[in-house]
Amino acid sequence: MYDIELVIDGKKKKFERNYPPTLANITDAMKIQRIEIEMVNSGKSFYTDEQLDEREKRIADFAVRFWKNQFTTEDVLNGADLKTVNVINKAVEDALGVERTEESDEKKSKK
Repeated sequence: MYDIELVIDGKKKKFERNYPPTLANITDAMKIQRIEIEMVNSGKSFYTDEQLDEREKRIADFAVRFWKNQFTTEDVLNGADLKTVNVINKAVEDALGVERTEESDEKKSKK
């Protein structure tokens, strides 16, 4: 259902999760969403380093809890490639109840 690979100590390691998000995951996803809303509503035309760092850390923390502490926040920050980040983002969206349609998925893949 949710498979990721992280490079840890120079080696690719695979992690799996085969069940839907729990209440704790939903709450963690809402924390990420709150940060993103604050970033958009900040009135600035760019995001600050602090905002980006907080968002990055929250996403990594989400992943650690979502995959049941099989790795550390630092492992995510330093070992996640784009494919893994996309899976983490999908897990966050699923925890938030984001509905996907084939049309929206096609639009994303064309960008």
